Amino acid sequence: MPKPYPSEFRDDVVRVARNCEPGVTIEQIAKDFGVHPMTLQKWLHRAKVDEGTAPGPSRTESAENRELRQRVRLLEQENEVLRRAAAYLSQGAGCSECETRTMTVRRAVRFVGDPRRVALAWGCGSDRPAPGSIDVHVVVTRLPDPSA
Repeated sequence: MPKPYPSEFRDDVVRVARNCEPGVTIEQIAKDFGVHPMTLQKWLHRAKVDEGTAPGPSRTESAENRELRQRVRLLEQENEVLRRAAAYLSQGAGCSECETRTMTVRRAVRFVGDPRRVALAWGCGSDRPAPGSIDVHVVVTRLPDPSA
């Protein structure tokens, strides 16, 4: 995939295209700057959207949506880990082949990678978090890969 054009270059080309004299086509401007005419059309449309004169999400809204989707994905993984912890705790004793560590829930998801292979249990009574605590320390058990 080709490297994207710098934003300063895009802004300059859009400014030139908007301020061009009558009779000068988008194709001519695009050729002068060495970009494809459709690329320039997309840049012009994106500039209108960012200004609010055309419908659609602006760049800042798109970036915010992307961040929120990542956050939702992380929270869904953490929720899956906690669901598996409840299932694990209801089974009783653990497996002798499991690897056990103490860490926060968020680090537990990163440690194991696949939330389907995680089981959580509280550590000793002194490890229990204070009410309203965000980082909960738990014992993380990496279960054997079920496909192996």
